[in-house]
Amino acid sequence: MTAHEVHVWQVAVQGHHNRASALTLMVWDYLITFEDERELFWKRRPWTFATFLFLWVRYGGILLISCYSWFRLEGGIGMSISWAIQIILQLRIYALYDASPRIGALIVSAFSLEVLAVVGMFGFGSADATVVAEAVGVMVRCNVTAVPAWLWVLWVPVTSFELLLCVLALYKGYQRVESTGHKALQDILVRDSVLYYLAIQCVYIFNLFCWVKDVEASLEALTALAVALPSIMSGRMMINLRYALVPPNTMASPSEISLEEITLPGP
Repeated sequence: MTAHEVHVWQVAVQGHHNRASALTLMVWDYLITFEDERELFWKRRPWTFATFLFLWVRYGGILLISCYSWFRLEGGIGMSISWAIQIILQLRIYALYDASPRIGALIVSAFSLEVLAVVGMFGFGSADATVVAEAVGVMVRCNVTAVPAWLWVLWVPVTSFELLLCVLALYKGYQRVESTGHKALQDILVRDSVLYYLAIQCVYIFNLFCWVKDVEASLEALTALAVALPSIMSGRMMINLRYALVPPNTMASPSEISLEEITLPGP
């Protein structure tokens, strides 16, 4: 085998392993949090916009990773899931700042710029790209060809927008209102948001550097994990938030998400 053939085989193996790992992680998280999902989302009426976002992120991510035949649509579907997660995060930041119009205008404007930048770069960069089935030993991989080397720039607006939300969450963590009725809820919003941003920033920055080094290999090997981890963490954030709004003595979480110390006044 030539050096190129060895590299192609290694990329194919790593891509298969990463997809299997990501799917296993998402199914495991789904199984241990299904009772939470049923009680906090499926049974609660009327369904809200946040409920639809939660379900799309949760099930869209599983379908995207498990269905190889969706490879041609993977970029668009992956971006829609990423944007759904970011909308959830924007709603959290908006709530942290007590529905401030200035904060709302800031994050919506920044989000709009991010979407335009990503769509423009992805559309232009993938215009000449083709996907072909390629036999690699006993495996068959979807090989993406004619991908421009500069496509790694796609991660810059995504990472920058997430960083903006992280800074806003950190700032509010030091400036939050010290009222008894809202302190616990704000603590949850700040804690979960900061943990999410720190973890996902590591994932996005890792993807950015890998795309700089080998964009074609990274498209196959890293996409699954870049979808799975944000989907799982954003789902957990929404479950935590829903539990914070339910009296703690009315239900117990099978996934052991403990919020027993949270007490909020009744309506």
